Amino acid sequence: MELALQLGRLDDAATNGRKALRIAVAIDDRLATLWVLVCFADLAVRLGAPERGGRIWGAVATAIATKPPPQLASLEEQSAPLTEITDPVFLAAVEDGRTQDLADVIALALDEDQTEP
Repeated sequence: MELALQLGRLDDAATNGRKALRIAVAIDDRLATLWVLVCFADLAVRLGAPERGGRIWGAVATAIATKPPPQLASLEEQSAPLTEITDPVFLAAVEDGRTQDLADVIALALDEDQTEP
């Protein structure tokens, strides 16, 4: 998913991301789940859906702060661009996302329509 995002292949990123997220959740890989969700937050912003991206990022940021994963530095590097967004819609959604469970934003990320809030 990350490579597809870097190449601007957003449809491929969404498709590959949903597959990766399903696998990460199925094998209970928390780091992979968080990583893919960061990518989905980035994807949402790129698709012009800052509310969706903010909600996902807010939940992930809370999960990271609550229980930092072993490879925290790598995850922080991946998510750094999200921490620099100043869009008020995104920032308000981040605050909303901080109150949501990861399960809620996983369901949001798995939704086929990546532009809906």
